[in-house]
Amino acid sequence: MRDAHTRRQVLKSAGAASMTLSAGGLLAACGSGGSSASSDSATTDGSPATTGKPKKGGELRVGVQAGSNKETQDAHTPNTDPELAWASNLYEPVAQYMPDGKFANVLAESFEATDSSTWVVKLKSGVEFHNGKTVTADDVIFSIRRIIDPKTASRGGGGLAIVDVKNLKKLDDLTVQIPLKEPNSVFDTEFGQYFNGIVPTDYDPKSPVGTGPYKADTFTAGQQATLLRFDNYHGDPGYADKITITELADPGARVNALLSGQVDAIAALPGAQVKTLESNKQFAVLNAETGTWIPISMHVDVKPLSDVRVRQALRLLVDRKQMLTQVLNGYGQLGNDTWGRQDPAYNTSLQQREQDLEQAKALLKQAGQSDLRLELTTSPFYEGMVSSAQVFIEQAKAAGVTVKLKQLDTDAFLANYLKWPFTQGYWGTRDYIPQAAQITLPGATLNDIGWNDDEYTKIVGDAKKELDPAKRKDLIGQAQQIDYDRGGYIIWGFANVIDAYSKKLAPIEPGHFQSLGNYQLARVGFAA
Repeated sequence: MRDAHTRRQVLKSAGAASMTLSAGGLLAACGSGGSSASSDSATTDGSPATTGKPKKGGELRVGVQAGSNKETQDAHTPNTDPELAWASNLYEPVAQYMPDGKFANVLAESFEATDSSTWVVKLKSGVEFHNGKTVTADDVIFSIRRIIDPKTASRGGGGLAIVDVKNLKKLDDLTVQIPLKEPNSVFDTEFGQYFNGIVPTDYDPKSPVGTGPYKADTFTAGQQATLLRFDNYHGDPGYADKITITELADPGARVNALLSGQVDAIAALPGAQVKTLESNKQFAVLNAETGTWIPISMHVDVKPLSDVRVRQALRLLVDRKQMLTQVLNGYGQLGNDTWGRQDPAYNTSLQQREQDLEQAKALLKQAGQSDLRLELTTSPFYEGMVSSAQVFIEQAKAAGVTVKLKQLDTDAFLANYLKWPFTQGYWGTRDYIPQAAQITLPGATLNDIGWNDDEYTKIVGDAKKELDPAKRKDLIGQAQQIDYDRGGYIIWGFANVIDAYSKKLAPIEPGHFQSLGNYQLARVGFAA
């Protein structure tokens, strides 16, 4: 989730969504505009008859959750689903996690530590930016400096804050030596994030240039963006000639757009609609278990939430199984108030926290808060945020806790996100340490719980320095114990990421991270 950084005016209704589609010329039949879908035949049951393999050509149209009219195509500040969708196709980091969960080089030929305080990136030779310029070490150095610059307000700024910027060294045209202010054995995963794309030294986010499989075409903030295949791409080229990404705020509008053929795929399918689409032979559903979490965030530096007894009481109010059922329609896994579920170091030894209203009331009484009243600030920024807030409010009533819902549009919510003392958020799948760099370590740009704990900081710092995976896992487990005992997040569950698409597309493999395999849309094409 964006450190909130600003943002978003949502399209608020299916009617508004339809107008957006009309403006983008998307109401035509699937086969129009040169779409390769027009050549698909059908079986007697109405489902498309295809070989199951993607073919080159056509316009791929994707419906995503809404962002706002303040969006940009800046490589280093993607926050909402739409910004993630185009950033993942316009730009590339030196390395990153793939949809199958494996970490791999992208622009880098190698990315290795000479010791835990010095890393060396050697770029692939001959990689081109969209403007024809060859990617060099100078571009990597420029990108790192831009990410760290507070004026950029980059999501990666916290994770890269340990880079010794003054001593970045160009070893040759393709090689950069990256010194760190302190040891970090997992620096590659912190740098290898989709929001740390490499850009040219003359980069202008208003005329975006990257190395991704698609290049920028048109862009209207809060509505739609189109991308064109980059034929000089250094890897496997994209299948579709053109990608149109349309923002549809209302979940029903996304589903209707898919059913009516206005789009070929949608992200964030509501759980209540899964069975309906699974029973329709024209469509396929992607249901991926992930580490995505939608927390309730408690500022530990604001009364009464600064009292750990209050925070623990609020956690004990939550019926997590009911949350999964009512908010996610069962498409998720139980959370236990710490993140990094898919990290091999995830602490599975912590006792699963369950609802205990009597213990919650006892803790509140000890804290002098038997008549606790709070205001929970939320927004329809991500599917499930508002509904989980509503369920929590009802659960809290059983212990005599009164919670008032303050629902804002996305722009107003994100404009002051870090200031709301009792609020919500959304985070995709990340390993524990890279996520901590964004939210709980000194310099974290998205610290939405006011966290500053010396013991915790030392433990995570030691984990970052530790080269032995087993010892590092033990340290991360200690940090997660602190999350569990006195942290500021109520992490009630991990949401499956559910998407859907027309079978006029070749089969898509579900990713382990964000929607549609982390929006790596170059892999998606119409079925031959």
